[in-house]
Amino acid sequence: MTIQEITVRDLPAFVESSLYRASDVKPVTPERALSQIHNPRAKPGDVVLIVAYTDEGRLAGFIGMLPDTGNSADGQYHFAWNSGWWIDPELGRGIALKLLYKSIQSWKGFYLITDLTPHTRSIIELTGLFSFTQPLEGLRLQILSDFSGKLMRKCRFLVIFRSLFVLTDKTINAILRCRLSNWMRRNESPGLTVEFMQSINSDCLDFIERHNTGELCRRSKSEFEWIISYPWLVSDKSAGPAMKYPFSRECEVFENILAKIMYNGKITGVVFLTNRNGLFRIPYVYADSSQSNPVFFAVCKMLIEKNASGFCTFRRDITEYIEKNAFPCFYKKCIIKELAISKAIIQKQPEKYFLQDGDGDVVFT
Repeated sequence: MTIQEITVRDLPAFVESSLYRASDVKPVTPERALSQIHNPRAKPGDVVLIVAYTDEGRLAGFIGMLPDTGNSADGQYHFAWNSGWWIDPELGRGIALKLLYKSIQSWKGFYLITDLTPHTRSIIELTGLFSFTQPLEGLRLQILSDFSGKLMRKCRFLVIFRSLFVLTDKTINAILRCRLSNWMRRNESPGLTVEFMQSINSDCLDFIERHNTGELCRRSKSEFEWIISYPWLVSDKSAGPAMKYPFSRECEVFENILAKIMYNGKITGVVFLTNRNGLFRIPYVYADSSQSNPVFFAVCKMLIEKNASGFCTFRRDITEYIEKNAFPCFYKKCIIKELAISKAIIQKQPEKYFLQDGDGDVVFT
């Protein structure tokens, strides 16, 4: 077994190497590698991938890291998010914990892991190097019916019933769209405008910097440009040759939506939405607390006008707005997210901090 650390500066050569090309399963996609190289918060010597290969050159497992910057009362510090951790069930027996330890050591203990599964948490607990936050409750809305899309993706054999599912969707969604249009008319705010942008301008950047002081990561113009310019997901049609990768790469639709919310002539919010096959998320939202309702209405309006089939958020203020104002949907459910934070970061940052939904690698997927 050979275990190799890959730094940011190593990535270009690694994805061109014969070892990478010959492997059936890839430990990183070209898109993710390119994005890592252009990460404005990454340093050339940062370890971003640890791979384990058998003596025959077969991939036994890998663990990825995404460099970031934390902001504490004592100043900034460098840390990594876990970003992809995969073990081959046969070839990688017994190496999961070894790879985790090695990745933590490569970052001197400054490490965060989010979106934990019960199995992942059980492994992390064995290290004794992490504490776990209180599970964060979020909301998942199914705004429109999508029987035809979901069933076709999950159960290909049901394609013979596709026309029936499509008809069912159309019937249900005709009623739902009527309810959504009525809701939008009832809650419309005079003086509210939404301006879609290609990049963050100086006025929006000033607004963001006034409203991100309590955040751990505090995104700036360069990070937003990086996220938009170097996506991890590619459309099915432009994905090129099939690639066996354990995590997300291809999808039908993925887009970033950046918008400025104006109310009575003043900026009251800046929002960053993503759309993956009709499921919308809101990785970043900045709002004036005294004018948050118009901002959240604007988010809901965008969901309606862009025909979002679903919406997912862990922002309590947005969830409360949706619940209080009875935003129409097909169904909704509570979702849970948990964070493992290393004790090294806890010592470095004892004060409370806020995480946006997109912090880590979520904004890319």
